Amino acid sequence: MSQPPEGFQSTNDMVRRVRVLLITAHERARWDALMRTHHYLGFEGFIGPSLRYVAEWEGAWLALLGWQAAALKCRWRDRWIGWPPPLQYARLHLIANN
Repeated sequence: MSQPPEGFQSTNDMVRRVRVLLITAHERARWDALMRTHHYLGFEGFIGPSLRYVAEWEGAWLALLGWQAAALKCRWRDRWIGWPPPLQYARLHLIANN
């Protein structure tokens, strides 16, 4: 088993220092640019309500997280959930796209 880096008591100590934060308005352009550059599918932007988060460690961005309002229709999701159409539209607000 490897030892934690110098200055840390354990790997858990390192993980505890990671913070997940909602981005600010002035960070949005950076977040979007990083998603366009590094996401394996690219990034065209979100449609509808959305949330953008960043996981950071000592000020360095480690990961980007984003959620948007659910797509009106998504055949595979709708089939997996198994809701009949009237119930699907009534409960769509309970789903978020990741």
